[in-house]
Amino acid sequence: MIPATYLEFHLLLTVPALGLVAAAVWLRNGARTSRDALVGGGVLALLALVYTTPWGSYMIEQGVWWYGDGVVAVSALSIPLGEYLFFLLQTTLVAGMVLVTGFDTSSPVRMSRCDRVYGAVAGAAITVVGAGLLMTGPTYYLGGILAWSGPVLAIQWAYGWRYLIAKRRVVAAAILVPTAYLWATDWLAIVHLDLWTISAAHTTGISPGGLPIEESVFFLVASVFVVQGLVLWFWLVDRLAVPAVRVDGTDYPTSIGRNAVIAADGGDLINATGSIHVDADPEEVFALLDEPDRTVDVIPSLTEVTDVERAPTGGARTSYTYSAGPLDFDGNVHPLEYDPNTRIRFAFTGDLDGNFEWQLEPDADGTCVRLTADYAMSLPRIAVLDPLVVWYNEREVSRTLHTLRSLAESDSAG
Repeated sequence: MIPATYLEFHLLLTVPALGLVAAAVWLRNGARTSRDALVGGGVLALLALVYTTPWGSYMIEQGVWWYGDGVVAVSALSIPLGEYLFFLLQTTLVAGMVLVTGFDTSSPVRMSRCDRVYGAVAGAAITVVGAGLLMTGPTYYLGGILAWSGPVLAIQWAYGWRYLIAKRRVVAAAILVPTAYLWATDWLAIVHLDLWTISAAHTTGISPGGLPIEESVFFLVASVFVVQGLVLWFWLVDRLAVPAVRVDGTDYPTSIGRNAVIAADGGDLINATGSIHVDADPEEVFALLDEPDRTVDVIPSLTEVTDVERAPTGGARTSYTYSAGPLDFDGNVHPLEYDPNTRIRFAFTGDLDGNFEWQLEPDADGTCVRLTADYAMSLPRIAVLDPLVVWYNEREVSRTLHTLRSLAESDSAG
């Protein structure tokens, strides 16, 4: 059967490929088919549909491409139903390749403020180049693709281009395999099936094998969006994950849970607390906490600690940069209380103002560590976001305590 309509094209070429990828995901041992994968893929598919629809509608209305007689049965906003399905099916297909490839999401990579600026600027530069190419006819389609893709790339690269480089083999494989297949099917649709036609007036005329270079760029960029988006999504999820607590076969309860609260009076104060058992002596845990150079290792979202100055009464004064997603917060730390092997309490000022306290108590063959943080943000409070703030702070306390536990027990064993 030779496909004569857009829907037949999907039925014969897109859906079977998606089925093969889905089977590979199912069969692959260790493939990430968890709720995280489903949520990430679903969000990306929805974003692809919402973000691409106005762009595709505009390009079609400008005559950049059109469809053969009888190819389209139903359309909306000048876009055929088959095209809408393509937005969703391609996203699902490419996302599936990320799951088939599989990768270890853990990484020591950190993004500094400068790194985020570099990523955003690189994406913005692509947008600017695209806008310039829109000014002339032969580069109109190529310019439209670049102008459309730049903002998304800016967001993704600003969030984690260093992480994407660290996972470059996975990223490259997940991009190139489905993209090559999509190039082949697009070439078939244009050159042999006449399902759609690309305007010669809006393209450069560079068409290796008959496939316009603009089409190749589009499918490549769309695949990049999906792969980068899903890889960064897994990185975010793993950074916020709460692992189980088990020491030498014994489960230890933690107080981590609904312990991050917004001030009851409606103010901007945020409180987060948690505790955990560490299989190391209080002296060893305290020694780790008392090393400013290792604070970045203990607190995962802390990206930089500088200007370290030891205080005469104990503790240290430092400057810091704390990263919360795309936001960076800078400030200074000042020691308040310092009780060796028992307690460290300090104040931090700047974009975040508040107190941070570690308390250590002997607990069986180890140490019970309690973390308390009270702070106010320099940003205005938005009440509707309170549940998100609570959730985020719970996760941050959990991540910090579990990271401390891992480091302290590793130091103790060594």
